[in-house]
Amino acid sequence: LRRATAAGPDEAAAWSHRGSVLDRMGRTDEAFACHRRAVDRAPEMAEAQANLAMHWARRQRPAEAVAAYRQAIQADPALPTAHYNLSLLLLEQGDLRPGWAEHEWRFGTPQFLGQERRFAARTWRGENIATARLLVWREQGVGDEILFASCYPDLLRRAGHVVIECDRRLASLFARSFPGATIRPPTVEPRDMDVQIAAGSLPRLLRSDRKRFPAQPWLVPDPARLGRWRDRLAALGPGLKVGIAWRSQLMVGERRAAYIALDAFAPLFALPGVVFVNLQYDDCAAEIAAAENRFGVTIHRWDDLDLKDDLDSAAALTANLDLVITPAMSAGELAGALGVPVWRFGHRDWTQLGTGVRPWFPTMRLFQPHPGEALDAVMGRVAGDLRRLMPVNGEPPPPARDTDALLETAAVHHRDGRTDEAALLYERVLKAQADHPVALHLSGLLAHQTGDSAAGAQRIARALDGMPAYGAAQSSLGTVLLALGRAPEAVRRFRLALALQPAAAAALTNLGNALEAAQDLPAAAAAHRRATLADPALAEAHDNWGTVLTRLGALDRAEERHRHALRLAPDRGDGWLNLGVVLRRLGRLDEARRALVHALALAPGQGDALANLGRLLRDRSEDVAAERWCRRALALEPGHPAAAFNLGLLDLARGDLAAGWAGYDARFRARDLSGAARAVPVPAWEGEDPSGLRLLVWAEQGVGDEILFAGCLDGLIERAGAVVVECDRRLVPLFARSFPRAEWRPAPADPGAPCTGIDRHVAMGSLPRWLRPRLDRFPPRRFFLTADPERAALWRERVGALGSGLTVGIAWRSGLMTAERRGAYAPLADWGAVFAVPGVRFVTLQYGDCAAEIADAERRFGVTIHRWDDLDLKDDLDGVAALMSVLDLVVTPASSVGELAGALGVPVWRFGPRRDWTALGTGVRPWFPAMALISAPPGLSASGALPTVARRLAALRPVSAPGTGKAG
Repeated sequence: LRRATAAGPDEAAAWSHRGSVLDRMGRTDEAFACHRRAVDRAPEMAEAQANLAMHWARRQRPAEAVAAYRQAIQADPALPTAHYNLSLLLLEQGDLRPGWAEHEWRFGTPQFLGQERRFAARTWRGENIATARLLVWREQGVGDEILFASCYPDLLRRAGHVVIECDRRLASLFARSFPGATIRPPTVEPRDMDVQIAAGSLPRLLRSDRKRFPAQPWLVPDPARLGRWRDRLAALGPGLKVGIAWRSQLMVGERRAAYIALDAFAPLFALPGVVFVNLQYDDCAAEIAAAENRFGVTIHRWDDLDLKDDLDSAAALTANLDLVITPAMSAGELAGALGVPVWRFGHRDWTQLGTGVRPWFPTMRLFQPHPGEALDAVMGRVAGDLRRLMPVNGEPPPPARDTDALLETAAVHHRDGRTDEAALLYERVLKAQADHPVALHLSGLLAHQTGDSAAGAQRIARALDGMPAYGAAQSSLGTVLLALGRAPEAVRRFRLALALQPAAAAALTNLGNALEAAQDLPAAAAAHRRATLADPALAEAHDNWGTVLTRLGALDRAEERHRHALRLAPDRGDGWLNLGVVLRRLGRLDEARRALVHALALAPGQGDALANLGRLLRDRSEDVAAERWCRRALALEPGHPAAAFNLGLLDLARGDLAAGWAGYDARFRARDLSGAARAVPVPAWEGEDPSGLRLLVWAEQGVGDEILFAGCLDGLIERAGAVVVECDRRLVPLFARSFPRAEWRPAPADPGAPCTGIDRHVAMGSLPRWLRPRLDRFPPRRFFLTADPERAALWRERVGALGSGLTVGIAWRSGLMTAERRGAYAPLADWGAVFAVPGVRFVTLQYGDCAAEIADAERRFGVTIHRWDDLDLKDDLDGVAALMSVLDLVVTPASSVGELAGALGVPVWRFGPRRDWTALGTGVRPWFPAMALISAPPGLSASGALPTVARRLAALRPVSAPGTGKAG
C-alpha cells in the first residue's frame, strides 16, 4: 500500500486502504494522516469520510467528527457504519432524538453482524398497543439487556401483553422483576405477537428526553436467595461490604483501555474496615490469589456461586452489598438496576447522554480520568472518597437527641427568616459540640446571608475539615467563595460537591456561575447545559446558560434559553432582565425595553435591571432618562458597577470629565469586563507623583482603545522613573518607535501572568482620569505615533504610481459586527455618493475578509478600490501605519483605522451616528487634532452621514502629491 500511494499519490482509495491497515496495526497518527489525504483527494468518498470521522472522535473533536460522518452519509446515504457511529456521537452529546434515530442503523454494521432478527409481524413504532401483543427480542450482551430492560416497566403499562426474549441466564430474574410479562430465552419462530421490536430500539420511543428515565430500580432479587446471602455476608464480620470487578470477559483491541489490572485496586486494599467481595466472573482465581499475596488482603468468593451463569444468585449477593466498584461491565449494570450504590470507573461513553452521570441508573456515580490521565490513576480518587465515607472507629457516634432537637429548631427559624433566633440556637449547638459539621455549615451559611461572608466561609470550611464528603456544605462554600470574589476556589468546591452528587442540577449551574466569574466561558456554558440535562425544569439553569451564551456572542441561542426559562418560571425577574440584555445586544431595543420594564415590575429594587434600562436608554440617546435610571440604581446599590460606568459615560459625553472618569473606572467591576483586569501584586497608580516609580501600564479592550489611550503616555513617561507598557503584540514596533523611553512588551494572555520589578500599575483606560482631568490638559500636538520612515517611503512610491488625484483611505465596518453595533457602520453598498466624486483614488484600509464586498462595490459603482496582497491590514499594523502616513485623507466610522490615522496626524473624517462620548462634550475628539466628526442626521445609522462626506469630498481640490495632509 505504501508503494500504491507512492505510485498514485492522487488515488484516494489507496490512501484510505493504507489508513485502514495502519489502524489495525495501532499506528493511529499515521492512519489519521492517510485518511485526511484520502478525503482531500476525494471528499465524495463515503468510507474515507467515515474513517476520518472515527479519528476525529478519538481525538475528542466531536464537531469535526459529526461533520465528517454527515459528509459520508451525504455521499452514501446507505452506509450503516457512518449512521451508527454518528448516533453514538450524537447520544454522547445529549442529542437524543436524532441520536436514537441514527442508532437504528446498527444492525448493518460489523459489530452487530447476525444479531438482527426478521419477523412477519411489523415493527412497533410507538403507536397505541393497548390491545396488542408485543415481542421484545434481545440484542448485544447481558449488560446491554439489563440497561434496556429499564424500559420494560413502561411497556407493561402500554401493551396488551409483553413477551420478552432474553439471555437464558436472565430469564428467572426478569420473570420476577416484570410480572405479567412472558419471559423466555430466544425462540426460533415466535408466533405469539402482533408487533415486535429490538430491545435497543426501545429508548428511541420511550427515552426521547431525560425526564423519561427511571427514578427507581427495576430488577428484583429472589427473596430466599437474598436472605441466604445476607447471612453469608454477615458471617464475614463487620465492615463496609464492597463488591469489586476489574475487567470484561472480552479483552481485545480498544476495549483493553476500558479496564485495569486487579493490582490497580492497591489504594483501596490499603483501607481499613472494608470487606472486599469478588464480582469478577470467568477465570480470575490466579489474579485474586496474586493480589491477596501482594497486598495482604482477602477478596471473598464462594466456589458454589457461578458469577457468569447464575445471575439470579449474583443479583442476590449484589443486592446485599453496601457498594459495588466496577468498570464498564455487566456487574455494574446489574448492581445499578438493583438500586445498589455503584461507583463505575472508566472513560466517558455515549450512555451518559450528554450528562455527567448515566441517567439509566440513579444510584450510579462515575469516576473518570482527567485528560491525559491513565485509568489506573482514578483508583486513588475512588479510595480517597471511600475513606471519607468510612465511620470513625468503625461505628458512628451515638445520637445526641438534645443537640439534634436544637439543630432542627434552629433550621426551622433559619428557613422562616428568623435569623436572630436561628443564630442563637446554632451557637448553643456549637457550645455543646464545637465541631458539629451541620451546625457549622448552617451557621456559616446564615453568616453569609446576613452580610458576613468571610466569617461564613471560615465556618463552612471547618465543617468540611471534619466531614469532607458533606456535599451540601461543599456547595454552600462554593456559593460563599463566589460572593467573596474567589471564583477559582468556588469552582473547586462545586466540583467537589458534584463528585459526591454528579447529577445535582443546582450545583452544576452554580459551577457554571463560578466558571463564568473565572472567565472560562466555554466551560461555564457546558456546566449550565449539563444542569439543564440533569433537571430540565430548573429555570435558573436555562437562564444562566443564556447569560453565558450572550457573553460568548451566541445571541440567538441565548434568547432561546432565556425564553425557555421564562416559560418554566414566568415570574422570574432575572429571566426578564437577562432577556432584555440579549435583546439589546440583538438591536431589538423596543423589545428589550419591554423586557426590562417587566423585570422591574416584578422586582422594582433590582439594581441590575435599573442599570441595564439606563444603558439601553443611553443607546437610544435618551440621556436624561438614562441618567435618572442609573442614579436610581446607585441610590439602591451604591457603587453598582454597571450603573456607575454608564453614568460615567453620560458625564463624559457632556464634558464633566472629573465625574465621568471616576465612573469610567468602575468598568472592571461590571460583568462584561470582569476578570479582564490585570492582576498585579502592587498598588494601583492613582495620580501621585510618579518620579522614582517603575510603573506598569497594561492594555485593555481593543486595539483602537489602546491607540486612543496611548496619547496619554508621553507625559507619564517624562515624569516617571520608568514605564513598562504591555500592549497588543501588533502595536509593539509602532509604539516602541513612538515612545522610545518606555519598555514595551506584548500583553500576556493570562491577566495573572507574573510581572516583577514593578512599584505601581495602571490600566491604559485609567490614564485619562489622572492625566486628562480637563480639556485644557489635552496637548495641541498633531500626532503622537511615528510610522517607519523607510516603509513610508516605499508606500509613497506605490501610492504615487496610482496616478494623480486625492488619495483617500477608507474603512466601513468593525471586525466585530453585532446587531447592537451595526448602526455605527456603513456597508460599501451605501457608499455610492462618495464613490461618485471625481478625481479621488480610493485605498482600502478595511481589515478582515472583505474581498467580496470590494468586488461587489467596484462592479456596482464602477470604482477602483486599491489594495495590495502583500499588506496584512489586520496584523501588520506597522505596515498599515506606513501606508496611512502617505494618504491625503482617511474616511472611516468608529474603528481602530481612524484611531491609528488620527494618532499619526493624518487627516481623518470619522462619520457615524450622533453622540460619541469620546468627544467629551465638544464637537471634535480632543485626542486627535487631525480628526473631524461628521454626524448622521438624528435617527439614522452611520450610512446617513455619507452624503455629507461626499459633498465635503467634492469641495476639496486634489493635492499635487500624496501625503501632504492638505485635506481638512
